[in-house]
Amino acid sequence: MTWGEIAISMGVFVTLVLGAANLLQIIAVNSKNQFINAITKERINWIQSVRGNVSRFVGLSHNWFYSHRNNKERAPEILEEIDCLRWLIKLQMNPGAEIDRHIMMCIDRIPDLATAPNEDDFKAATDDLVSRTQELLKMEWDRVKREVALGRD
Repeated sequence: MTWGEIAISMGVFVTLVLGAANLLQIIAVNSKNQFINAITKERINWIQSVRGNVSRFVGLSHNWFYSHRNNKERAPEILEEIDCLRWLIKLQMNPGAEIDRHIMMCIDRIPDLATAPNEDDFKAATDDLVSRTQELLKMEWDRVKREVALGRD
């Protein structure tokens, strides 16, 4: 074998090794990107779901407090939906996180305050729930952006 043939063989071998290494790196990056995309999609869905459920819960509670308490026809339907949303939102929360526990506490208080005559307490509780939920959703959105930027959790 001549030096030229050896050089060509070495070049082919190096190209083969670099191609295999590149293929492994592409597979690893694609796998990581698929994972990040799946988690990001689920977090965005969670954010939208919590936003919609809390909005509906507060809206129904507000509507109940100001107008439907005396409407005997729709009362059971509205109260049932408020109760279902109460549990659904609580199931979407993380009981280990302080802000989530505060949101769950507000969720428990609001239906009781919606049947009480004191408007100030009811308004304060709903405002607190909305404010805390906004904080939670902002934190989660920032986490999603950070994960996408850094490519990890």
